[in-house]
Amino acid sequence: MARLYFKLNEELSQGVRVQAVIPTIQQMYKYLNKQLFAGELPLPQIQFRMNRKYAMRWDNKTKILYIGVDFIDLDPINAGICLIHEMIHIVNDSQKIIDVSANQYHKMEFATAASKLGLCVLRHKTQGWSITQTKMPSTVLKEDRIDPAPEKLKNLIT
Repeated sequence: MARLYFKLNEELSQGVRVQAVIPTIQQMYKYLNKQLFAGELPLPQIQFRMNRKYAMRWDNKTKILYIGVDFIDLDPINAGICLIHEMIHIVNDSQKIIDVSANQYHKMEFATAASKLGLCVLRHKTQGWSITQTKMPSTVLKEDRIDPAPEKLKNLIT
């Protein structure tokens, strides 16, 4: 995985056309799918929407993984965490679990799935349980966080 992170970082830092990084994102997706989801997720169509202010977003209606303008600012590790975040939505969607509302408010169903994978989940004031990361800040109140299950992601992300 580190090789893929390095490749993605190199492509983005060299100003490679954004569309050209899709194969690297697909490789990351396949790797994470195999490691975290037993290879059971289908490879979604990936499209860029550079006029949208988000990094990634799974559209459960079109079944497309969209990459937004904020993706360009992600370092490779956060790009991986962001991809895992969206893969959780894909898993939940495939199981007919509604984990997010129409306005992108992340429900407890999302937080539960993310924490089972080992992600720390923080509650955002307007987007619900939407913030995923690998380490829990010590300053976050207990009611605004869901601590991860045992370190399933250890050594996978970093």
